[in-house]
Amino acid sequence: MPMENTDVLDVSQLTHNPELTGERMNEVNEASPVNKVSDVERVVMRKPVFGEWMRGIYASERNPHRDGMYVRTIRRTGRMNPGAFYELTDGKGAFWQYPKDSAVFIADA
Repeated sequence: MPMENTDVLDVSQLTHNPELTGERMNEVNEASPVNKVSDVERVVMRKPVFGEWMRGIYASERNPHRDGMYVRTIRRTGRMNPGAFYELTDGKGAFWQYPKDSAVFIADA
């Protein structure tokens, strides 16, 4: 299937077209929504230390559980929501969890 010069690109055309090379491929890469940088910059994650402040990247500014101090890492192995989770606290007795990929380090709050 030859690629047509349109504003909307079909991702399936990219994987099945061996003739797509050179300058046209650069145009496709720049226009592809897959290559757009998200609003949140991903940083190489290091292991958190007890007491470090972290933020949930999907939590709104009005969410009281947006920022919290790291307590521990929990690894879930069940069928529902498996993976690593960070347990955070506000220091006043409330605890909550964020998936490892959904929490980032912030400066001391």
